[in-house]
Amino acid sequence: MEKMQCLTKEAFPKVCPTCHKVYSNELEFFTETVALENTDREIKAVEGLEENQEPPEFIEVYRNCACGTTLMEWFHSRRNFSEKGIKQRLLFTLLQEGLISKGYSVDDARGLILDFMDIVLQVEKQRL
Repeated sequence: MEKMQCLTKEAFPKVCPTCHKVYSNELEFFTETVALENTDREIKAVEGLEENQEPPEFIEVYRNCACGTTLMEWFHSRRNFSEKGIKQRLLFTLLQEGLISKGYSVDDARGLILDFMDIVLQVEKQRL
């Protein structure tokens, strides 16, 4: 897993206020917690941290501790907000919607597209 960059150095270690489990770093936070149940929004863009900030440069990540307590941390966004990056995300969404309309699950459609992208990148590297 690629390491996400926290907004502050003081973010870790992070301690669960309920059970006092200590997450020493970002990797432990992601691997030793679980995704929120009944939601697809465990990550959301933070708006309004800076005046006229477009697009959001920060995200909030919500995860559940083993005890069930929801924890949150702020991270820098890794998204490419250039014109090319926006076009790539739009193409990804269109491809995913097309596969879903053909009967693929969201996860399977996403996986197929990512696998295809990996193959294209490998071919491009071999050309160089």
